Amino acid sequence: LQTDDQYLKVDEIDRRSIPEDIKVSVEYAPTPTLDAAEGAMLSDGSGCTTGFRVKSGSPPIWRLTSANHGTCGSSWTSVNGIAMSLQGGVCGIDTSIASGSSLGLNIGGNAFGNVQGNPASGSLVYKYGAATGWTYGYRGATATSTISCAVGVYRFTGGNLASVGGDSGGPYISLVWTGSAYVYEARGTHRGSSNGYIVGVRMGNINAAGFTVG
Repeated sequence: LQTDDQYLKVDEIDRRSIPEDIKVSVEYAPTPTLDAAEGAMLSDGSGCTTGFRVKSGSPPIWRLTSANHGTCGSSWTSVNGIAMSLQGGVCGIDTSIASGSSLGLNIGGNAFGNVQGNPASGSLVYKYGAATGWTYGYRGATATSTISCAVGVYRFTGGNLASVGGDSGGPYISLVWTGSAYVYEARGTHRGSSNGYIVGVRMGNINAAGFTVG
């Protein structure tokens, strides 16, 4: 039995507390391995992390995101062997955008569900950073981070969440079981730390700026 990240051994359960007309079955399943979400690796000459493959415009054009603060968006090189070119940056969501000729076919490959947007307060999220790999924590309060420009963020706490230089731009995701498979749900991108908290750009703000994870 599982509650959050805690497991109870079957022999620790008081069987007398289970009604006789309730059948209990125990299934053993490996913890799902999180692959890098839609790229999520060192992406540009400044050593930041890619976030999501997104589409924008009409007809939609595929782009790849990273952070925009500091020098993150200044010099894209290649991702997964695909040459990338900077298309611009959006300061208000701390996002730089790059494109590549084969972007839609060759970057990513992970299954994303139909749901994306802000995580619920207190919900578990996973973060990927090129420096720290996958860590996890819980969504806290809303805030504004003013590193280079004002950005609406969530504070994340708890778990083993980590933030090191090079993680900027990486994805925050939820891992959701659909009944037949695990899918990722996009929850935001990594900003850094502010006032002692690890902070991430709100996915709702990224969507509102016209970018949809694909």
